[in-house]
Amino acid sequence: MRQLKITKSVSDENELSRLPISQFESSDDRLACAESKFEKRTGLKEGAKVRYIGVSDKLIDYLGSSYSDPRSILDSETIYEIEYIVIGRSYTIVKLVGFREEEFSGAIFQAVDNTEAKKYLNVGDIVRYIGGSEQNIKQHSTLCSNPHDMLDYESVYKVKSIERHPAFIGHTVVRLIGFDEEIFHRILFEKVITTK
Repeated sequence: MRQLKITKSVSDENELSRLPISQFESSDDRLACAESKFEKRTGLKEGAKVRYIGVSDKLIDYLGSSYSDPRSILDSETIYEIEYIVIGRSYTIVKLVGFREEEFSGAIFQAVDNTEAKKYLNVGDIVRYIGGSEQNIKQHSTLCSNPHDMLDYESVYKVKSIERHPAFIGHTVVRLIGFDEEIFHRILFEKVITTK
């Protein structure tokens, strides 16, 4: 048997194995911690101002049809605002204000200000159902109610509650007042901003 020669020893103060492992009460706590770290590192969060930094043909080929192709839609001079973001285990989905059908990869954006406060969708906020194509609705209605038969396109609704998706990590669902038994995927709505 071959013996390995130790060339460098690791000091006790740098040994990672001695650090306590963070414990979480639930998987929601673990997800919230991961989302917080991602938001702090990248600045990508709901309400954040972002700039399109471009995309290579290779990345578009890799992403396939999972995301919209931004090359003919976005430009690097314009500042965009994130309407909704899904932070999954190995991917991000970014929905921009003013873009109803398009879903982009978070890898193509850079936050303008990493310290900008997150603008949450809150209980009691008004949302507009922006729906989408049949494929989009079907994709985002897994274990959720299909809004196509219940909600009117462009109509506004009041948010009763906001919850984690029952099956998909990082996704959010909403319950609307008047639809107590139904849950809808958050990505099918845009927040309505009212000025006073």
